Formats: sequence, C-alpha cells, structure tokens
Amino acid sequence: MTERKRDAAALKDELCGALIGVARASESNPLVDDGTYQVLADGLRVACRVTEDRHPDSGIEDKNSKNSIEYWIRKARDERHRLVPKCAACANPCGRTEEYDLASARKNGPAELMKIKSEVLEKLGGLAEKWTGQPRTEEQNGLLAWALFEVGYEETPEGLAEVQEALDQN
Repeated sequence: MTERKRDAAALKDELCGALIGVARASESNPLVDDGTYQVLADGLRVACRVTEDRHPDSGIEDKNSKNSIEYWIRKARDERHRLVPKCAACANPCGRTEEYDLASARKNGPAELMKIKSEVLEKLGGLAEKWTGQPRTEEQNGLLAWALFEVGYEETPEGLAEVQEALDQN
C-alpha cells in the first residue's frame, strides 16, 4: 500500500471517529439542529468516497475545500464542540462525547466486529449519498445519528445486528 493510500485510510478513520463523536454529543442534546444532521450526512458521504484507490483530496490544493476530507474532520469537530462546548475544558472528562478511535479499534478489536463496523459505515455513507439533494426526514436523521453512535459503542457483532437490520430496510 502506498503512503498516499495509507493516508487516505487513516483520514477516513479519523473522519468516521469525529462523526461518531458528533453522534455521541447529539444524544438528547437540545442544541441539535438540521446543521448537525447535515454535518453527519455530508461527512459520511465524503468518507464513503474514500477508497484505497481514490483519495478525496487528490489534486486539491485548498484544504478548506468542501471536497476535502480534512475539511469535514474540522466541521465534525466544530459541530461537536458547538453541541458540548464545556467538554474540552472539563476537569473530570467522562469520555461520553469523545471521538471514536477507529484506527485503534481496527488494530486491537476482533476482526469480525471490525468488519461489521466497516460495513455499517459503508452502508451509512451509501444512504447519505442516496439522500443527497432531498430533504431528510426526522427518521432518516435519527437513523444516521443512532447508527453512528452504535458503531462507536457496541463491542459485539450481535450488538450491531439491529443497526444492520435498520440500514438494510432503508
């Protein structure tokens, strides 16, 4: 694997982890709005486009471009901070709204579980792509947030079965 391909995979994991952080921060949060779900959907769409052969930043000089995966990592982090602004300065951090370290989970987690998590993330990216250009329903927005939350939470393949079933129905 080339250095560029490794970078693409690492950036994709970082973006997905940041989006999981947003989903965690959105749980029962009155500050959640359409912009929160737009960040989740657009971030998933960009992450889904990253493959070993295709890096979304290829040929892009401006890292502030909306096509840049680094742009969406920043957007996700900014949205999480908007939702839970005091978490960054918390004297007793609980970790509830932290980003998910997908790269570490891939290295240390059970292969079967990580395969399922990857499949769920790809399905989410596909749904976000499918829903582009049309208003999403509350149910669709909720599905994006809930499924992302569960990817960062569940530690068994069985725990993700309900998520997979819900995604397959969409």
